[in-house]
Amino acid sequence: TVSLRVFFVISPHLLNLKNMNFMNRVIVACCILLCTSVWKISAQDYPFRRADLPVEERVEDLVRRMTLEEKIDLLAGYQDFYLHPCERLGIPAFKLADGPLGLASWGLFGKATAFPSALSLAASWNRDLAARVGDCYGQEWRARGIHFLLAPGVNTYRASKGARNFEYMGEDPYLSSEMVVPFIKGVQERGVIATVKHFAANDQEYDRYRVSSEVSERALREIYLPAFKAAVQKAGVKAVMTGYNLLNGSKVVLGAKDLANVSVKAEVVNDEAKGPKISIMKYKNKTGVARRKGHRQQLTAVKITAIA
Repeated sequence: TVSLRVFFVISPHLLNLKNMNFMNRVIVACCILLCTSVWKISAQDYPFRRADLPVEERVEDLVRRMTLEEKIDLLAGYQDFYLHPCERLGIPAFKLADGPLGLASWGLFGKATAFPSALSLAASWNRDLAARVGDCYGQEWRARGIHFLLAPGVNTYRASKGARNFEYMGEDPYLSSEMVVPFIKGVQERGVIATVKHFAANDQEYDRYRVSSEVSERALREIYLPAFKAAVQKAGVKAVMTGYNLLNGSKVVLGAKDLANVSVKAEVVNDEAKGPKISIMKYKNKTGVARRKGHRQQLTAVKITAIA
């Protein structure tokens, strides 16, 4: 605040720098230095900006400083493929881009390499190849300054008419699990955040916002969740995208009852008596703005490092 006030006071004089005498020029120069130093000091006051602190501590500090509205804003998109910025805390508008077959930016980021489908990559049964392909994806995203890769997809190839089967890694949960781990590591070693999707049982495109996948808990754990579990526990994936569908009658994005003990999240509030909890706020996305409906729902959750 101080730096901004000083700047606006001296800015009219900057326009007439040539007409100033020597003393006035010295005063202006000192004011500019003061602005810079005050800004740097204020920016370094926040622990979440300190690279020498553990990531967990920095995240905790950042989350504590964000208002509820700022947190809700991060639930929705912003100007096409961006996350809402938080200018007050210096958080930029992070860029995102699809997708499973290479950078699909809808014209936002220019032309890019068209990679073979994820299904064909899985058919190679070659972990080293998956790592090399992931590395290439990371380079493509990094070269364009894009922070999030909205891939890989690991939904199960359940029916031949699934419109996005080619984006996934087949029908075998073991194969998908083995191939997705090196791919994710290859991407993230380039400084790009991979996003495993669509959690969970999102196996068709037709009527995908209303259809409900009816799956038993045993089938979930043995067929539909292993690849997600491997992505989190073995690959350390940094983001998870929920499915569009309902699961056994409940919206996945709000925590289907069958996923109550297998939820994935990036941050968690610990309650030793009742176990980890996360408070989820319903929102409606219009014109890229998250709007609260006033309904809160408590979901049992686990940390990003594990799926129970």
